[in-house]
Amino acid sequence: MALVVIAMIFAVLAGAAPSRAAVAPVPLTTPERCVTLTELGLGAVSAERVTKAASLARFSLSFPDGAVQGEPNWYLVRLHVRITAPAAAKGQVFVSADTNERVGARADFRLSPGAVDFVSASLTAPVTTERIKGRTADVRLENYLQFDGVRGGIVPGEFRVEPLDGARLDKVEVLPDTCFMRTALTPETLKVETQTQPAVVRPGDRVKVRVGVVNTGTRPVSTLTVSARPAETLQLDSPSKLSTTGMTGRWEAEFTYTARAAGEHVVAFDIGTDIQPLFYAHRVTLDVSDGDGGMPGWLLAVGALVALGAVVVWLFVPSAPR
Repeated sequence: MALVVIAMIFAVLAGAAPSRAAVAPVPLTTPERCVTLTELGLGAVSAERVTKAASLARFSLSFPDGAVQGEPNWYLVRLHVRITAPAAAKGQVFVSADTNERVGARADFRLSPGAVDFVSASLTAPVTTERIKGRTADVRLENYLQFDGVRGGIVPGEFRVEPLDGARLDKVEVLPDTCFMRTALTPETLKVETQTQPAVVRPGDRVKVRVGVVNTGTRPVSTLTVSARPAETLQLDSPSKLSTTGMTGRWEAEFTYTARAAGEHVVAFDIGTDIQPLFYAHRVTLDVSDGDGGMPGWLLAVGALVALGAVVVWLFVPSAPR
């Protein structure tokens, strides 16, 4: 499947350098190869004396017929931005690469006199804040396009700048190595399974709850954490937080409780990664019987996740209409 990028600049802010003419469509036929603005004959997109939200440039992406964001192909944008702020800078500035009116990647700058804070948030790396001394910040950001940002045929795209809280820029540039890419590397994709032992639990018994997490995607999870929330009617006898690193395949976290009383008890677990700290909240019901019968304690919920948590927020939720 080929992603064809048609580079057409329709509008540039007043003060921006004039863009070059559109070039012939360039198909992205090689997986993991990013088609850059330089290859498209565009060079850098820039604007000066920025004081309000505006379009830096509009372009078109031509996706194959039937293209969707997801297995077997995922689509990324790698955004390279440089800004220069006034000496007495303040406020916040967003610079984004959008497809089909959905934000694909957005660089977040916090301005202050003598420094720029760059906040990086995406589905490919943990959220970080980098303090850059001086008036110029040169940053890179990679992210997956939203689901609604990918479809078969011609899809409109746009580079945008949005100053907030009185922010101003002397100059903003989307640099020529900014590119779009097709990849087989998935966002974080997890499946959660739980099980308890023994099968029948009575007051005073100790019960083990195993939370199994399966990495069903192709992206290794650098840090995975499972945290047990406090339960009023169950005594937690093991550490409340367990984690692993470099997680591929399956990993299991085991928690031990003492049942204080008969009845139906709910225990909750938070599953998170360094990219998505609140990836999923998983609840398990334990039935504690005070007689000879009772429901077996192994009958629990099985949570299947495909790019949930922040993935849902980012990939499914439309951008605010403009």
